[in-house]
Amino acid sequence: MRVLTYNIHVGIGAKSAAHYWKHVWHHFMPHPRRAKNLNDIAHLIAPYDLVGLQELDGGSFRSGHINQIDFLAEHSGFLCQQQQTTRNLGVFAQHGKGMLSRYPIHAIKEYPLPSKLPGRGIVTFCLGESADPIYVVNAHLSLGKKAQAKQFDFMAKLIESYKHVIVMGDFNAEPDFLMNHPSIRDSGLVLANKDCFTYPSWKPKKQIDYILVSQSIEVVNSGVVQCPYSDHLPVYADLILPANIHLPVLCDIA
Repeated sequence: MRVLTYNIHVGIGAKSAAHYWKHVWHHFMPHPRRAKNLNDIAHLIAPYDLVGLQELDGGSFRSGHINQIDFLAEHSGFLCQQQQTTRNLGVFAQHGKGMLSRYPIHAIKEYPLPSKLPGRGIVTFCLGESADPIYVVNAHLSLGKKAQAKQFDFMAKLIESYKHVIVMGDFNAEPDFLMNHPSIRDSGLVLANKDCFTYPSWKPKKQIDYILVSQSIEVVNSGVVQCPYSDHLPVYADLILPANIHLPVLCDIA
């Protein structure tokens, strides 16, 4: 299984710090460059089987009323998708995250994450109908360590009853803080993408985007994709699932 997680920055490209700040108004207003950027992102994610996306727009004024998860699903050939809106600003902005899968998904759930400020969330679903499904988590965590610690505890509680787990997302946390937090350490999750710096995309110095897996899942390869489509770089991992897990492919790669 090929897995990728990507904070797409609402489809705003970024090639330098100056470019990043000059285009900050794209967070509030539509721009035709965004459509080309989304096309490029769709091409990038098409080879993967499972994709977690953060900082999507659900079809508001600023995105030209394009639901970005729908657009990416259509243009990269995914038939299974899930979306969560975490900041609903009406017609002006529909901020959230989403998942794309080439396998049938079920038991979809959405949760707000514990935080003083609203807008952080987590989504989950299962792959496979067996008693031991693959439990998939997509998260976008807060900036502060105090809030992150509570959110790590929340995630660990969600996954504790599952044997096969894939957790991905933008955690806004350095790897030492993440992997040494008691609830994450005790969960047995393995960091699939070691030494994969993702932020800022034009000169990455921080590792804050992750794919974590349970010890029953083998990591064959992992890394980052160099591209200018966001202020983050996407992270990928090639995984081998347990032998008893058989997932029917619902949709072909575009």
